Amino acid sequence: MEKANKCSKEECDNWAGDDGLCNACRRGPMTAEKREAEEAKQRDTRRKRQKAEAVPPCAKCGGRQMLTMCARSCDGNSYTLPNGEAEQGCYMPHFPGFTFADGMEVKVCVDCGTVVGFDSDSLKAAIAEAEINLREQRGEE
Repeated sequence: MEKANKCSKEECDNWAGDDGLCNACRRGPMTAEKREAEEAKQRDTRRKRQKAEAVPPCAKCGGRQMLTMCARSCDGNSYTLPNGEAEQGCYMPHFPGFTFADGMEVKVCVDCGTVVGFDSDSLKAAIAEAEINLREQRGEE
C-alpha cells in the first residue's frame, strides 16, 4: 500500500495525488463565477436527488424511475367502456391509475413497466360506476 502524501503547496493540508498536488491546488483558485456555477450545479443535483427520493417506489419491483404521461383536454375527452358505450366531448370519469377529470395521467415504472396506481378491482368498480352514470345521463334505467 502506498503512503499518502500531503499536498506540496505551502499552507495546504490536503492529501495529494500522484503529482504531489491536491485537487483544489491543481484546479487553482475558484473565481466568483466558477463558485456560483459550482454551487448552482450542486443545488440542482441535490434537488434532483431529493425529488427522486420523494417518488414512492414501484410496488412490484421497488424501482423509482417513473415515466409520467399527461394529456389534458378538459371537456374534449372521449372514452369507450368495455360494454361498448362511448362518450365524446366530455370530462373523464376517474379510472384509477389512468385518468382524472381533465384528461389522462399515466405513471409507468421504467424498470418493470407496471402502471403505478393501477388496481384492477378499483378500475372495475369505476367502470361500473361510469356505466351507471352514462345510463342516468341518457335517461335510461
